[in-house]
Amino acid sequence: MTTEHSDNDTKTQTESTTTRPKRVRSPYLFPAYNFVMARQIAERVERDGGGSLSEETLAIALCLSAKSSGFHLKTLTARQFGLLTKQGETLSTTPLAKAIFKPKNEDEKKRALAESFLAIHLFREVANRFRGQNLPQGSTLRNILEREFGIDSKRVTDAERMLMDSARETGVLITSGGNTYLSTERTTAPRTNAESLVDQPPSLESLKPTSSPPPVGVRTPHTDTGLLTITEEDLASFDDEEFNQYLTLYLKIMKDRVMKDRVRIKKN
Repeated sequence: MTTEHSDNDTKTQTESTTTRPKRVRSPYLFPAYNFVMARQIAERVERDGGGSLSEETLAIALCLSAKSSGFHLKTLTARQFGLLTKQGETLSTTPLAKAIFKPKNEDEKKRALAESFLAIHLFREVANRFRGQNLPQGSTLRNILEREFGIDSKRVTDAERMLMDSARETGVLITSGGNTYLSTERTTAPRTNAESLVDQPPSLESLKPTSSPPPVGVRTPHTDTGLLTITEEDLASFDDEEFNQYLTLYLKIMKDRVMKDRVRIKKN
C-alpha cells in the first residue's frame, strides 16, 4: 500500500510538472533607461572623444567600471535608441546622434529625435497602434502593454514609464484639447543602425509596421543598433524549445531585412 501510494504521488507530481504552462516571452523588450540617459551617454562620447571613445575611457569619465552591469546597461540604452554603435571596445556616435547634437536646422533635429524614439520597437508599435488616436493613460495603457504586447505584469509599470518619459523627452508626446497623442508623422521608420536621415518628410507608408516583429534581441556585429538586446542570463534561461523558436524568429527577421535592402538597392 505504501509503495502504491508513493508511486501515485510521483505520477501526480510528474503530470503537474509536464502540464505547467510555459512562460510567454514578449518580443517587445524595452531599454533599462529612458532617452535622457541615452542622450547623456552619447553626448559624452561626442564631446570627449569627438564622436568615438573606448569603453574604458568612457567608463572612467562616468566613474563606473567598464565591466559593471550599470555601465553595460547605460551604453546599451544609447545603442538601442540609435545614438551609438559599438565595434570591438569602441563606441561611436551615429549620424542620428549628430543630427540631434549638431543639427543643420530645427526640423532635422525634430525628425532625428522622433526617429530615435521609434528605434525602440515597443515604442514604435505603440505609436502605430495609436496613430491618430488619443493615447490611453494610467492603468488602461498598462493593461494594453500587458495584454496586447505581452509585457510581463511585474515590468509593465517600468515599460509605461520608459515609454512616456522618452516620448516627452523626444517631443513625440503631444497634448491637444485635453487629449494626448504620440506624434511621429514627420519621421521615417527606423533603419538598420539608424544610419541616415531623409531630407524630405517621408510618406506615412514608411511608418507602417513590418510584417513580423524584430527578434527578442541578440546583438550582431553590424546590426546591433537596430535590435533590442537581452542579457546573457535571460538567454541562458531559455529551454531548448524556447531557444529554437527564438533562433528561428531571429533568422527570419534577418532574411527579411536582407531582402528589403536588396530591393531598395535595385530601386536606387
